[in-house]
Amino acid sequence: MDKYLIGLSELVPQNMDICFVIYDVTIRQKKYLQAVRMLMCAHSLDSEHPDLHSWIAHLRNTVSFLPEPIPVPVGPVLAESIASLLPGEISLELFNSQYL
Repeated sequence: MDKYLIGLSELVPQNMDICFVIYDVTIRQKKYLQAVRMLMCAHSLDSEHPDLHSWIAHLRNTVSFLPEPIPVPVGPVLAESIASLLPGEISLELFNSQYL
């Protein structure tokens, strides 16, 4: 993790916005496990937060459109972690309609 994110990550247990900032940085750096970890942390703080819904959909969409599958051992762990936030059998359209 970048040295700037380490300091921020110490504040994660108290602040949803920090979870989202770290998610945004790590997803841009293609550090998908760290990104999903931040969403799982945010989910544990407030599972009904409106921004969390958007970021979960963003993560699923980002990972599903990668040009190549993520290799073992990261790929299966990432898929399982994403499924804990948004089960694979639920489409993004259904996820959005359930939220609205």
